[in-house]
Amino acid sequence: MLRMAAASLILALFCGGTCPAGEPTPVTVSKGTEIETYKTVGNTELKIYILPARTDVMPRKTGVVFFFGGGWNVGRPNADFWINKLVKSGYRVFCPDYRIKTRDNSTPVDSMADGIDAFQWVVDNAARFGLDPDKIAAAGFSAGGHLAAATALFGKGRKPCALILRSPVLDTTPTGYLGNFKELLSGKTGLEISPLHHLEKGFPPTLIMHGDADTCVPFSGSQQFADKLKTLGSPCLLIPIPNGNHMTLSLKDYDDHSGEIEGFLSKYAP
Repeated sequence: MLRMAAASLILALFCGGTCPAGEPTPVTVSKGTEIETYKTVGNTELKIYILPARTDVMPRKTGVVFFFGGGWNVGRPNADFWINKLVKSGYRVFCPDYRIKTRDNSTPVDSMADGIDAFQWVVDNAARFGLDPDKIAAAGFSAGGHLAAATALFGKGRKPCALILRSPVLDTTPTGYLGNFKELLSGKTGLEISPLHHLEKGFPPTLIMHGDADTCVPFSGSQQFADKLKTLGSPCLLIPIPNGNHMTLSLKDYDDHSGEIEGFLSKYAP
């Protein structure tokens, strides 16, 4: 197992495609983060960053796999405000890298395959980290939300115990994502990997926070997703953020809804 050599690791979050990118926001991951290889593709080793467990709170048996955003095009593993909240609450958090277009000349299908394999790696190694393999949640922002949902729909192993999604891409058809998805797929249809179009009974409980003014990933996709889940009998908590755009959801939005969020987590990802 490799340990981070420097005192901290600077990881950035980007938003790709034609969606608004803004300035990258660097996030410092604390000393003690562990790094392992969960998958090798050709000569590329895909790493997973394992955030250190808190020692001053009761450790949980639940782990969270968090996928960064970036339109399947750019980005790096990161630990944003939401993940930092989970770490402070005693969750063990795993942040995997996955193939992206600008670095690996990959497609969203490749990214999805990596996300599924990363989640399965955490399940397979849960005991090493003191976790219950049946209590691994998947989380993600934007395109990372798509990968998190994919682990529950297209994987062959255990499903996540819950999904925690922020501004997620849940509809990869032309009306569901306003970035350059078609170009990333090299002209192929996104229907086959669209979570909204493959929902089924038994889908994990899902929490979604999404701005209703999102001009990159329409809020309507999350609304349709939540409505369909309720029809299928799966719990879903959708938290709309009034006037929230794709990159503007903040710690304040989390804190404003902390009761709802923590209630959901206590029930489905204790």
